[in-house]
Amino acid sequence: MGALPVGKIKESAGDIMCRSIGKDGRFSCKKAVLNAYRNLRMTGVADPDAFRASVRVYRQYHPEITTGDANFRVADWIGEVETDCAGALH
Repeated sequence: MGALPVGKIKESAGDIMCRSIGKDGRFSCKKAVLNAYRNLRMTGVADPDAFRASVRVYRQYHPEITTGDANFRVADWIGEVETDCAGALH
């Protein structure tokens, strides 16, 4: 198998689980990360600081993931939301 492109991480079973609410009704990893980012930005926290905090939330769910890989994952998720929001405006 060849190397993955920079910024693209192969999705694991754990990542798939991040997209849904667990059987116990608790927030999923992805929802917690995006909520943290959105809430911090809404209260005036600068983008880089909100991003770093969101990466820390992600790593609470996935301590085995390196900070670099977590940065890519969180950036992808935030980018998805921003793209969805931009599309909704048109």
